[in-house]
Amino acid sequence: MNVNDYNRIDAGLVAGVGLDIDNITMGLRYNLGLTKVGKSQSFLGTSYTISDSKNAVISFYLSVSFI
Repeated sequence: MNVNDYNRIDAGLVAGVGLDIDNITMGLRYNLGLTKVGKSQSFLGTSYTISDSKNAVISFYLSVSFI
């Protein structure tokens, strides 16, 4: 794996919902990458992008406050 084949910076959008009940907080969040992960490469005269993929993450969080 060569780090030069991948972009170092990613831009994206985030959306989520949260709920607070007494001392408990929970939520769900979705992160959508807007930039491609891989850089354009050339092989035997054909240009392509590695995986042509973007980042996407779904996260769930839960916290309890003791104060």
